[in-house]
Amino acid sequence: FKLGISMEDILDFEEILRQVEANIKEHTLSPYLEEEKDFYPGSKVPLLTSEGLKIMHWGFPIEKKLVFNARAETLLEKNMFKEAAKKRRCLIPCTLFYEWKTTGKEKTKYEIDTNHHLFYLGGIYGKTIDPKGNLMDSFAIITKASQGDMVKIHHREPLVVPKHNLASFLKSTEENQKEFLHYSSPEF
Repeated sequence: FKLGISMEDILDFEEILRQVEANIKEHTLSPYLEEEKDFYPGSKVPLLTSEGLKIMHWGFPIEKKLVFNARAETLLEKNMFKEAAKKRRCLIPCTLFYEWKTTGKEKTKYEIDTNHHLFYLGGIYGKTIDPKGNLMDSFAIITKASQGDMVKIHHREPLVVPKHNLASFLKSTEENQKEFLHYSSPEF
């Protein structure tokens, strides 16, 4: 996915965090300013949690692999993701994401965006161990079955959290644990 963050976007993050009772001052946000940049699994990525802005590694390292996506349909059942899905959700801001269409042996890269400059992908996070044995914060993007025109490109798509659900998505409760399964895809 791609992200270009302006100070206005960061202040928007601050408003979202205020809704979940976080307390961040503008001067502490400047380290998160980014020129437009592509992120790939394994990258360090700025994201939002109920505790504030964080930088985390994209992907849960498992043996010699990175698990960078988590299926929404089985999130609350899989041991690897169950606790994170209940207690540690995050929002990954982006301006577009990439999806690959495979036709035979040929792959075509598509840039997918919404009608909004900035939108948020839903994710989960937790503590993991890096290859050197150090503790680190990692996250995975929640995916779901594609809808609408996305079906023509790929059978899965990232969960886009509607702006009016951002605060409730971060505040996971017993009542709203499965609410995100019903989010509609935006127009891509």
